[in-house]
Amino acid sequence: MPNLLDIEIMLKIQGLSLASSREAIKSALEQARFSAEDIDKIVDLIQKHNTPTPEKLQGLYKIQRSDCSLNPQEISSLLGIEVRITELEGKIGQKNYHPNAHHFVTILLTLILALGGLLAAMYHYKAGPFHPTSPHTFFE
Repeated sequence: MPNLLDIEIMLKIQGLSLASSREAIKSALEQARFSAEDIDKIVDLIQKHNTPTPEKLQGLYKIQRSDCSLNPQEISSLLGIEVRITELEGKIGQKNYHPNAHHFVTILLTLILALGGLLAAMYHYKAGPFHPTSPHTFFE
């Protein structure tokens, strides 16, 4: 009996994939002159391969719904290939955010400029406390 990779290549040649219907795969295998017993085994093998396992579902949930990182076993199950990642390689790719004084000064200056711009626009358009009917008049 051929392995899954050989079956996948044969199905691609015939314009099918492993996700095709059972009947289409069976007819393709019959055209390739496989025995009925082998056809049943191959179709069961393909069905097991296409059925999502709890590990795959958990890995997909982690990718789409959370900020958690995947461990090498989850990556392997999702990709369907063996992946070896050491902890050192995983930490090299991570970017850590460490706020420092430069970030604080930048945020403070941004807030001061935004407030100054807002007050300048209010003064120019005579709005808010700069409106002539306002009880709090400035620069009379």
